[in-house]
Amino acid sequence: MAIVTPDDLRDRFGPEIDRLADRNGDGSADAGVIEAAIADAEAEVTAVIGLTALLSGCVASGGAIDPAICASPVETLARDHARALVADGGPTAVVSGRRLLGALKAGCGWR
Repeated sequence: MAIVTPDDLRDRFGPEIDRLADRNGDGSADAGVIEAAIADAEAEVTAVIGLTALLSGCVASGGAIDPAICASPVETLARDHARALVADGGPTAVVSGRRLLGALKAGCGWR
């Protein structure tokens, strides 16, 4: 189960997400741009969850992570982070990544 899907991003951000992913200026999202950003955002979430523990907030995870255990705020932050990665992959993504990591740290007691 995915934490974020292309449809999630389109639902949250509307046509903006496709405009941001239109690298060649032809009016439609370029193949793989949104999916790559989602994969990067989910990899960050999974890495942090894998280092911590989540059990309704905190259970040791020993490998494969079921993203269904992620709380809605984490999903929202992951969507925001994926959007930032699509948009610029730079300063905005750094800020959204920090927010995402902060939320995971706070919810899981990760230090």
